[in-house]
Amino acid sequence: MGTEKVFTWKPEGTRKVVRPVEDAKEGEEQFKEVDEDWPFEGEVLVRMAKGPDRLQMSKECRVEVVDGKVVKKDNFDAAIKIAEIGRKYIKTIKLTRKEDKFVFDNIDDLEYDKEGMEVITAIGSKVLEGVQVGKA
Repeated sequence: MGTEKVFTWKPEGTRKVVRPVEDAKEGEEQFKEVDEDWPFEGEVLVRMAKGPDRLQMSKECRVEVVDGKVVKKDNFDAAIKIAEIGRKYIKTIKLTRKEDKFVFDNIDDLEYDKEGMEVITAIGSKVLEGVQVGKA
């Protein structure tokens, strides 16, 4: 049995969020998906999952990994399972909310925060996607 492998996840780039459409009229789309910067800075240390484990978790979540990205099915069961994977594989959290400088250093605070669950789910997706050993 080898040593545990880890990777560092950072809230870099943008994320997809759904926002209400301002001045939307009846019959028009009320919501739109937009790219927004992550509201956090810092990093999260995450355990890596071995290939067979990733395959089993993907099967349980009913998602596929295509070109290194999780293809999510539109159902809450998959989202819940991906969040559970994120929670299970997180080792340490060192994130700061940009807006007010609140420090997140434990999983509970992150789970209670409305945007913190996005972090956990993004990490769960990354665990399923896998990372290259030596490049993590």
